[in-house]
Amino acid sequence: MPVASNTVSVFDGDVKDRPPQPYPLHSHVYGIYNSLRMRPWQFAAITSVELTLQQNNLEGGALERCSRNLGVQARENGCQFEGTLNGEYPKTRQLTEDEREMFRTVPRMPFLGSTLSLERICIGAPITHLTIRLNRTDWWTWTDHPEAHDVKKKLRLEPMINHTQPPHNDMAMDQGREARRKGAEPEFPLDNFEKDGRWGPQIAEFWPNLQTLELVFETFRAKEAQLDDVISAAKLWKFPMQGNAVLECSGDPTLLHWQGAGHYGYEHEAPWVLRPPTTLPQTLQASKWSLWSRVTGADARGQPQDDHGQHFLVRSLMFERRVISSRRQEGE
Repeated sequence: MPVASNTVSVFDGDVKDRPPQPYPLHSHVYGIYNSLRMRPWQFAAITSVELTLQQNNLEGGALERCSRNLGVQARENGCQFEGTLNGEYPKTRQLTEDEREMFRTVPRMPFLGSTLSLERICIGAPITHLTIRLNRTDWWTWTDHPEAHDVKKKLRLEPMINHTQPPHNDMAMDQGREARRKGAEPEFPLDNFEKDGRWGPQIAEFWPNLQTLELVFETFRAKEAQLDDVISAAKLWKFPMQGNAVLECSGDPTLLHWQGAGHYGYEHEAPWVLRPPTTLPQTLQASKWSLWSRVTGADARGQPQDDHGQHFLVRSLMFERRVISSRRQEGE
């Protein structure tokens, strides 16, 4: 499988929620190198990553963990991959100036078979695309009833705070949206330690070569209004990058409705998910519809299939890297 033209999927969350194995190009965040069973030149060729994680991990350093395990900083420095350290972290070697100069003239073609060519292709390629995915049970409040009026029980996400759950951050997403609508970035009362934990600035710090960033959010159909509220705020997010650049939302969000099995094993944590839908989403006619994990006569656990599979929806936003002109900066 050509690694350079395929996305590597990384998972950082509760082990019981980890997708079934084996999947090609799929790994837990710890021990990525060994899990993917790649040779150094294959690992070096990775340029696109999809990170599926729980919200508490997104706000708890997952972007840094994944970056370190993929050797993003080593790629930034033009290092050569040589294997693994302790079965977890990639082993790298800093090139000398003479080697850098020599490899500039060597094509990245592993099939040539020469020693020099094989050494050349072990130099890490920059990772230019990252997808951050939160699935339906990854949100802090996924078990809370969709009709709850308390803001603490609704889906919320804000890149400029380090933790969604503390009471003083209850309105952070709304405050951030209002500030950005006025053309300013929100300022939250955080100390230096809390500022280091914000996942928004970690994009530039640990993923400096990104050209595109995709955010993919899934939830239960009953929480569609809550997810729409998150998307309304997220469309205004900007992620400052190095080189006078920024990752900005580049278009309208995509929408996918899909219907799954009747039971997945988590229903005891949120019994309301078993309530069969009385109507289909109004947006169904204008969206893509798919069936997944529907097996005749059985659900995802092999139990007898009922007539009502659970309904979900997925919204995604794409952010593209753009250079900020001096005129635009002056206007801001």
